[in-house]
Formats: sequence, C-alpha cells, structure tokens
Amino acid sequence: MKKQHAFGVILLLMMLVTPFISLAQPAPLVYAAVVDDNVFIYGLIDQPAQVTFNEPVAGLGGRSISHLTWSADGQKLAFIQRTVTPDNEFFIISHDVTVVDLATNVISTLGVQPSTVYPISFLPDGRLMFTQEGGYVEGSGSLQMINVFAVLPDGQSQPEQIGSFSYGVGCGGGSSFPTDTLYWEESGGFGGNPMLLVSSSAGIIHSTDCSGNGVAMLSPDGNSIPLVPSISRVKLSQDGNRLVGVSGQDLLVYDLMTQTEQRIDIESVPDQVAWGVQGTGDIFYSVVTSGPTITLEGDRLATFTAFIGYELTEIQTYGLNIRKYNMTSTDDTPVYGGFGSGIGRMMLTKDNTQLIFSQVPNPNPWIDAVLAGQLGTFDTRNEVNELSLLPVELVSLDLASGTTTVIGTNQRQVTIR
Repeated sequence: MKKQHAFGVILLLMMLVTPFISLAQPAPLVYAAVVDDNVFIYGLIDQPAQVTFNEPVAGLGGRSISHLTWSADGQKLAFIQRTVTPDNEFFIISHDVTVVDLATNVISTLGVQPSTVYPISFLPDGRLMFTQEGGYVEGSGSLQMINVFAVLPDGQSQPEQIGSFSYGVGCGGGSSFPTDTLYWEESGGFGGNPMLLVSSSAGIIHSTDCSGNGVAMLSPDGNSIPLVPSISRVKLSQDGNRLVGVSGQDLLVYDLMTQTEQRIDIESVPDQVAWGVQGTGDIFYSVVTSGPTITLEGDRLATFTAFIGYELTEIQTYGLNIRKYNMTSTDDTPVYGGFGSGIGRMMLTKDNTQLIFSQVPNPNPWIDAVLAGQLGTFDTRNEVNELSLLPVELVSLDLASGTTTVIGTNQRQVTIR
C-alpha cells in the first residue's frame, strides 16, 4: 500500500531558520546519511532532520536503509527501506522505495517492491528508476533476469517497464571482521564493488555481474549491449559522457560518445575512484597501504580464535591515501593521507570546492573489545554492538588549501544533494 505523510518537522524548522540565511553566505552542505539504521538530512537546519524511525529487530541483522539518492534539483531524496514483520519464529521481509519531497514536505512510499541488488536513481525526466528480479534465464542457473522500471515519485503513479537484462549471479559470502562489512556498505557493494545502474548520455548503463565487474548499455529496444567486460567500481562523469573505473591494477576511462577506452597505468593500485571537477580531466582514486600488524599469541590468540571461530595469529591494519590523476598532464599527486581500513565513497560538492569522503577505521578498538571479553562469544555476537565500536568518519578535503576536516562521525551511506 502506498502511503504519504507530512514532513512537518523539516517544514517547521526550515520556516524558523530561513529568514536568517544571508545571501552573502556560501550555500550550506546538504547531505543525507544513515545513523543507527535511520535516515537523517544534514544542512537544511542547524540540527539534523530525522526522516525514518526504525527500531532494532532482535535476532535480525543487516540494514534497513540502502541506495540513497537525490533528484537532480535536490528537492527529492529517495531510498530503499526494509520492512520486517514477525511471523512466529520467522520474519517476513519486504522492501519499498521511500521518497522525501522537500518542496511539499511529504514523505511517500511508492509500493513498487524494488530489488536491492541494483541502486535506484532519478532519470532526467524526473521519474525514479528501480529494478525487480525476474527469475532465472531459461536453461541457466547462473543468469538472472532484471526488469527495469520507471515511476513518477508521487506515491500515486504506476510504474512502467522500460527494459530488462540478464546478469550473472552466484556471489556471496561474508567476513568475520565488521570493518569489512562497513567498507562494503560504504563502497556500495560486496567486496567493495558497487553495482551500477545509471542514466547516461548514451543510455542506461548497468553492471553485468553480481561481482560488479563489467558494464553494458540498455538500448531503447530493451536489449543489453556489452561495453566493457572488465571494469569495476565504475563512476559516471558529471556530463554523462564518460565512465571511470578500475580494471586490474589500472584506471580505465570509457568514452560513451566515441565508444573508446583509455587504460591508465599508475604506480599505485587504485581502490575506489571519483571524477574531479568537470572539464579539468582530474580523477581521484584511493589507495590502501599496509600498516602495523597486530600479533596474537597465548591467551590473546585463544580468546580471539574462540570469538571468530578460526585461528588468526596476525591482523593487518592499513594506511590510506587519496591521489589525483590528471588525464591531460598525467600528473599523479597525493592529496590526502590517513589511517583506516578503506575509503568508502568519494564525491565532489556541487560548488566543486570540496571532496567529501567516508573513511572506515582500522579494527583496533574492536579487537581490544574482543580480547577484553566485552563482545560475548561466537554464538552471541551482536552486529550492532560491534559496529558501534567502529564509527565511520565523514571527511571534507578543501581542494584549494588541501586541508581536511572531519565533518561527521557515525554517518554512513552519505549522499550529497
């Protein structure tokens, strides 16, 4: 059932604060983030505006919110929300798209039952694009159909199917380390490889495999045309004309207009990527380096082994760098250095003055808590308690001065308006 309700808290607070905004002041950074499994919007007012009110479900892990995205005009925020209904000893789990309309101060659920495999996004005409899983391709146990739909995000309109494609399935697994879980969530996909579904100048571009490796284009007749078979962690340029991603240990740029690719051999191994300011030819990429090793032996080894279920005598920590590569000059320069398990996501602000990125911490506080016996046992592990020890930092890099500032803590899946 589709539902709508007034976003009264935001409306009231915006009315109170708006008269005091000076035209001479720079526009505040407005972004949405997930904090403790709920959506908050920052920058509209002095205090964050809470959008959802999810409560933890005993015996059920995972996240309730995924795939946050803003409309092009910044007036709508959409995300996929999970609903959990107890059914005796089991749970009935469903998903829907929720849309927050800042122009009308109304929250709508669209009643479309989206798949969470692929992200949602707004099309140039203002409709919201989402997917549904359509079962296995006939005669195949490794290819599944994905049906693509578009719907006006008003909470009343019916969706229209705009195409379909098949993608490779069979990915899975997990990690005993919550830092891995955080990195996968922050990067947008299993193993750090987000799935892609986005509208470009050439058409709708999508990942071809559950591993996030390979991209294809959904043509107007509904067929899927392979573009680049070996590229992952792909980002679309601001003008919609090019893709940048990682291919092996190289950066790879694919021009959608000329259907040509440029492989960039760099000294470092790129992890995550982002486009720089449009027209500059800049590409930002993160690099993970080895840090100090934590050695476990004796009682410490026994305690840690009992907790995670297997023996691990050494635990690696990591250093982090962000570098900027210019496609014209080939200059490759460092712009940030720090410590952590990974850079989750990188994005430019609309005014092109800041690079905002999320930084997943090293596992040291979690390891200390395990060794101190504060996190229970292998059979009683609690994901919420473990993740609370490892707050993700949201960092702003001023591109002019090169200075960095932590602007948020424990704010995940950040999406800039």
